[in-house]
Amino acid sequence: MSVDPGRTESGNGRRLLLALPILVFWAVSAAWMFSRAMSQPFSHDENQFVAAGVLIARDGLVPYRDFPLHHTPYQPAIYSVLFRLSDHLLLAARAASSLSGMLALGIVLSLSWRAFRPSGRPAAGLAAIGSGLLFVTNPIIAYTSGRAWNHDLPLLFGLSAYALRCLADSRAAPFRWLLASGICCGLALGTRLSFAALILPLLLSSFTSTTAMPSRQGLKNLTVITLGLGLGILPVAVLVLLSPSGFYFGNVVYQALNSVYRELLLHWLGHALRGKVVYLQEEILPNPVLVSLLLASAGLSLVAAVRFLRTRRRLPIGIPLAVGFWILLAAGSLAPTPLWYQYFYAPIPFLILAMVLSAAALIEKDSPQSLPAVLVAFVVLVSVVAGKNQMTTIPGLVDPSSWIPMQVHQAGEELALRIGEGRVLTLAPVVPLEGNLRIYEEFAAGPFTWRVAHLLSAEKRAAYGVVSKEDLRAYLESDPPAAVVTGFEARNEGFVRGEAGGVEEPLITYASENGYTPIPLDFDFAPNTITVWRR
Repeated sequence: MSVDPGRTESGNGRRLLLALPILVFWAVSAAWMFSRAMSQPFSHDENQFVAAGVLIARDGLVPYRDFPLHHTPYQPAIYSVLFRLSDHLLLAARAASSLSGMLALGIVLSLSWRAFRPSGRPAAGLAAIGSGLLFVTNPIIAYTSGRAWNHDLPLLFGLSAYALRCLADSRAAPFRWLLASGICCGLALGTRLSFAALILPLLLSSFTSTTAMPSRQGLKNLTVITLGLGLGILPVAVLVLLSPSGFYFGNVVYQALNSVYRELLLHWLGHALRGKVVYLQEEILPNPVLVSLLLASAGLSLVAAVRFLRTRRRLPIGIPLAVGFWILLAAGSLAPTPLWYQYFYAPIPFLILAMVLSAAALIEKDSPQSLPAVLVAFVVLVSVVAGKNQMTTIPGLVDPSSWIPMQVHQAGEELALRIGEGRVLTLAPVVPLEGNLRIYEEFAAGPFTWRVAHLLSAEKRAAYGVVSKEDLRAYLESDPPAAVVTGFEARNEGFVRGEAGGVEEPLITYASENGYTPIPLDFDFAPNTITVWRR
């Protein structure tokens, strides 16, 4: 049968024309996300990821064995590659996180388009853009995405695992897709430990198919996904073998000590459940965007499951998998004590996908105006109205000097001019590292290891290779710092409740007692005056 070239070209042109609005939307959203990343205030949470990447890249050090790290290691490992290419550390790290968020948005757009494609390309395009608006205007995503911490990258890996698993369900030979899905899940876990929540629903999905599946086929799928998981976390296993005690401290002991530390500061830890309820009441439930998304996603998923059960049809795998992912990730978000806003970032895209895919499954063919579509449109409207003021960051793209990473780099260069050579003792290691100065490896995690180390016995501190305020003088005796830099923790709590900046007091005491001269400096990105103590 011959094919009319004119008709083929016309069809390709029409498809491109329909896809163009989605591409434009993604490009504008990507610029928006990058501008937000460049305008986010510098957070002390970013220190350990950037500093770890520098220590790997510049000094060839190994996480856990040579310096403390309180997360699984893939984020700083990727940063270490970037830092061999650029000396603008925070800029490169935030750009990488922002790119991860952009690619995650692209996956959400693609899956939403695919789900609504049977209703026609216009409906699919509207669904994709609507889901994208839910992503970029969500307040938790706006707050979290783009910073140099381990939230965007594991989400990208988790969404990739999800998308690949959905694709495998429509392939006659699904094994390579299942293997890739397992690898991506392992990579997510190797970037942020809480993404272990994806493992159970992903493994259970082995026993689903577009047709009735014998158990032997399900076991083959399970084996392939498990193999992929193993490959994805293999480098983590190697690091565990190199330093089991260091890994154990960073991912188990530190987490327990941090809870004790928070309890000492009366962050509701003695009443953990009550504290979580209070946090949800004050931070999550008053937000109409989050509540409407949660209710719509849960409601449409439930209705879709009931309808497909009654008609004895198989529910598209993307729906139960998205529901399983967001439920378990949400449970993981609620597990730490105390709770922090950014912990609720990971479930959001899967809530969006569960809602959009359920709506697509419920909409009758050629009837995009049905109730599920109206409900999705309402949730999108709520999110857009609530998030419309976030676009104020876009004009800042034309002025790189206003970008926070550029300001941090300039601060690092100024420190280098004032200090010269030698190590710098500070709880904000990113700043001197931006000036190519050296830091103390034991302080690579910023304030976090430091503020809990005194809760360990001297023997345990020696075993784990951490330094406390009791050890500081002896620790520095053989290798004193060229300078001590303080002020970055001036607004954060110290070792006791209400002691703002107290976590830096031992550093200030050391500097003043050993003849260091204080030099006050003001940086645009820092809300407080920074003090450089020079010898």
